[in-house]
Amino acid sequence: MKKIILSLLLLLTVANAAYLNKGYAVVDLDRNLMWQDVEDKYGTNWFIAVSKCQDLNLSNYTDWRLPNFNELFILADRSRNKPAIDPEFKHTINGLYWSSTTVANVDNKAWYVDFNNGVGAYWTTKIEDSYVRCVRDYNKTADDAKEAAEKAAAQTIREAEAKINTDAAEVEAQKIRDDAQIEADKLTVDQDKRIKDITDQLALDQAGETDAVKEDLKRTADSAIAIIKTEPAYIDALAIIAAADLKAKAIIKVALAKADALIYQYPYVPAP
Repeated sequence: MKKIILSLLLLLTVANAAYLNKGYAVVDLDRNLMWQDVEDKYGTNWFIAVSKCQDLNLSNYTDWRLPNFNELFILADRSRNKPAIDPEFKHTINGLYWSSTTVANVDNKAWYVDFNNGVGAYWTTKIEDSYVRCVRDYNKTADDAKEAAEKAAAQTIREAEAKINTDAAEVEAQKIRDDAQIEADKLTVDQDKRIKDITDQLALDQAGETDAVKEDLKRTADSAIAIIKTEPAYIDALAIIAAADLKAKAIIKVALAKADALIYQYPYVPAP
């Protein structure tokens, strides 16, 4: 491997760029470039590096490329070291990164930049291994519109998924209530029949009577029904229905909490 120090480039003064970290990439707002910024601990040869960037699909952007030498060299921040790059970049190896620029008249060699200290500009054979940081041209208007549309689409999908989940919870909760009611009804067959008999008889007895008599008859019937409702079977049935209602409400509450977490993108933490 042959190393060339370009003294002219070492004298180059690069103004601090305005960077915007998007999590998966860092945008150079001054030069309209978006730089890949994901963890990648393994180097590769130049040919694979070129293909790796051409094939990259990152955050639904597919127009990535291996940066040319000028772009890569300007990216290096020579006021820093280990790594020699702006701290907005969170994933940088203290080492050599490939550029796409082939050495003039030497097709089997390409330039790369040392991000250990940022001062080295080198070339070597393309079969050697170096690190890769892909780049793409950044168009704020178009990119912002694309990302906004993708976020809106993702939000619509999340809301639809949340509704499906909450609807399923509602169905599950209603089934719990229905099953409990069936079980409770089985326990109170006798009590329900007696209550119905009292109610039917009350209607017959009240026919043609004065309001005062009707009220007396109703009080008597209500007292009889109240006594029936204190019987163990009736109390057990009410307990079954109440327990089922609590369980159903808990299922719906969890579903709604999960739906909010899904829609607004924050971690769901179960209640203690």
